[in-house]
Amino acid sequence: GNALVFLAMARFLTIEQIGAFGMAYAPIRWMQGLYKTGIAEATVVTLRQNSKAGSEAEQRAFTALFWIALMAAAGVSVLVLLIAAALVQWHDSGQLIATMMIAMLLVPLTFSLACVPEGLLQKNLKIKILALRTLFVQLSAASVAC
Repeated sequence: GNALVFLAMARFLTIEQIGAFGMAYAPIRWMQGLYKTGIAEATVVTLRQNSKAGSEAEQRAFTALFWIALMAAAGVSVLVLLIAAALVQWHDSGQLIATMMIAMLLVPLTFSLACVPEGLLQKNLKIKILALRTLFVQLSAASVAC
């Protein structure tokens, strides 16, 4: 999926525009690790010691992880806005990169909303649902990119 999107981008964009996109996407890509290995995996490893599945304590843990994810998205968004402002100030093509960064601010919010439910699907071994979800997201992203 990523290769096809890159080939489509290479056909319509200049090397400078592809480089600007890579620079704009770097903070967003860096943040993905926080959600994938941090919050989603924390959801998976939440233990059910001495309690039934779906207990109040377990629900509080999942709710806390959800709010931590949203706060992290807010923090990343502020950081991206500060980086964008600095680029406009000190970089020749900073306006283009800053515009792309601001356009991608929905990505951290989307990741933060999805990481706990994804972790719950992984925890409950809902492999078919995860596979269909991944396929849908990649097809949607490819259609938007083209």
